[in-house]
Amino acid sequence: MRRRFAPACIAAPVPDTDADHSFIYSVVFDSDGDPSNDWTTNPPYDCDHFQGADRWYQCIYDHSFDRWSVTVTRVDSSQNTTEVLSTASCVIEKDTLTWCIGWSELPAGIVRYRVSSFGHDGSWSASDRGGDVSGDDPTEPLSEL
Repeated sequence: MRRRFAPACIAAPVPDTDADHSFIYSVVFDSDGDPSNDWTTNPPYDCDHFQGADRWYQCIYDHSFDRWSVTVTRVDSSQNTTEVLSTASCVIEKDTLTWCIGWSELPAGIVRYRVSSFGHDGSWSASDRGGDVSGDDPTEPLSEL
């Protein structure tokens, strides 16, 4: 059975394509309630959008290949990341992204999450990248679903 999460709305419509920038729209979770396997920040990136999460769902537009993809990544207690199989999908309609994720992929009794968006020029240059998260900033704890 799939679980449809409430749509996440962003400030402007999601572009279908862009010649100069890639975009990453994510919803990240503490999927198991175990803080020992949650992503931690690496200096100097103390505002990492994925901190406190152990599972990342990403809808990615790669401008180098002019293509969209959905990936799911799991983090372990050694901070290793592994791409995992998933039935997740993301539907984009103008400024709204709706994620459909199998409930079995989020086994914790209380599931915590954060939504984020990020854009970059392909080389991740400091002068041409940026993003935002739900909440005031990514150092806040994940929100309860």
